[in-house]
Amino acid sequence: MNALHRTRIALALAGVVALLAALLGVGNGRAGAETDKPIAAPSWIAIEDQFGDVRLCTLTAIGWDKANTNNPRGITSGHCADSWGSGHKVYLSSGPSVEQTDFSRQIGTVLKVLKKTEGDASLIRFEKGVRTTTKVSLNGEPAQPVVGFLTLKEVDAMRPVLCSHGMTTGFACGAVRFVEDGLLSVDIPTAPGDSGAGTFARGPDGLYLAGQTVSKDGVGNPIESVVNDFGITWAA
Repeated sequence: MNALHRTRIALALAGVVALLAALLGVGNGRAGAETDKPIAAPSWIAIEDQFGDVRLCTLTAIGWDKANTNNPRGITSGHCADSWGSGHKVYLSSGPSVEQTDFSRQIGTVLKVLKKTEGDASLIRFEKGVRTTTKVSLNGEPAQPVVGFLTLKEVDAMRPVLCSHGMTTGFACGAVRFVEDGLLSVDIPTAPGDSGAGTFARGPDGLYLAGQTVSKDGVGNPIESVVNDFGITWAA
């Protein structure tokens, strides 16, 4: 075999290896890793209606369906789905613009929406094969489990420092400003895109979900009515 033939065979083999690496998502360490990485809160999510209109918000938390604890369920703000109702598609996004949304992979579907007067929350069912985790990483810290939630009465009585991680503003902690008229106000900055961000109290065994951001100036909904209405649990 002459040198020319050996060169051609080597190039052909290199092409086959490169093709297999691309199909399997290896080689650059990106494609396979991104697909396999469990979805966790907080994350950018995009909700698309039947007309192709898209809104981007922050994923509050992921829990389990009380009726079947094998089914993970996600929460975000209700106005992220607006008055579109159920059935709309949910995607992951790497940033605050539609151009950064991965529309090639639908991760979930909106099952139910509570309007602003009912709790301003959306319930998300994840698609089959989509990996999720109920653990939450605040400010890039090691992920902690969500072990439960606080009622509005508990928040009012304990006045814990609450921490949140909106996808626009980032990580912040603050004191409870007020609890009244079914609303929870926390002294943390917020901006468009932070809607849905969970507010958590730290405990010795993990995080306790207290509310979610729904408007500016840290005003949010207590999570108690949302969790009960959607039938979500964090019990093992």
